[in-house]
Amino acid sequence: MSMSSSIPSSLSQTLSLIQQKTSFGFALLFLIFGVTGCFLNILLFSRRQFRSVSCSAYFLASSVVMFIQLSFSACTSLYASYYDFSIIYSISFCKLWFYILNSTSIMSRWILSAACLDRYALSSRNIRLRNLANVQTAHRVIFLIILIALIFPIHILVLYDIKSRNCNIFNNYIGSVYNVIVLMINTGIIPLIVMISCTLLIRKNLLEKQKRRQILENQPVHTMNHEDEVRRKRDQQALRMLFAQVIIFVVIITP
Repeated sequence: MSMSSSIPSSLSQTLSLIQQKTSFGFALLFLIFGVTGCFLNILLFSRRQFRSVSCSAYFLASSVVMFIQLSFSACTSLYASYYDFSIIYSISFCKLWFYILNSTSIMSRWILSAACLDRYALSSRNIRLRNLANVQTAHRVIFLIILIALIFPIHILVLYDIKSRNCNIFNNYIGSVYNVIVLMINTGIIPLIVMISCTLLIRKNLLEKQKRRQILENQPVHTMNHEDEVRRKRDQQALRMLFAQVIIFVVIITP
């Protein structure tokens, strides 16, 4: 009887150990590759040649936010796996953990959405929209997004609680509804719509530019100076990187 009861206990301990080691391994991979990738992006977009490109300002800000998010998430996961610690053991840590991850997620996703809007503005025929695609505007938008992202999930620090080994909002209908709204924004539904819409509009604007260029082929060609040519190439590089990030984002959040 004692032998039969010890078998499930031993199996449970083995499965728990496997889960702990797996979590530790994934957290370590995130720390090595994710954080390293973000750090390299920060070095890249901090270079002088990208400082005059508004889209690069968004990429730099997004990389810094992702660096903070991945570092915090990976380090806390490593600590929890190594010392057998869980967020459900501490109400303060529970609130802080969810607040930081939610706020940084909102920042990174909406900054990427702002980068899409920036590229759309730059590709537009409307001169007022094109004038918005500058570094000064990018800095203001980034600051506004960070401010909103810090305020928007502030309810987590007030309403989250631990019950039945679960960290969430309990017995508060308004708080629960607000939390669902935050989750909808955070999980990428609205940013996804913005990114896809901007991508389609950018493609449409670029096709129109190509048609106009073909019409003007038989007319005297205006030669670009070296500075204009360099700026055009940087804008094209930023656009390709933006499309790549949007594709990665869509793949990640698609169930």
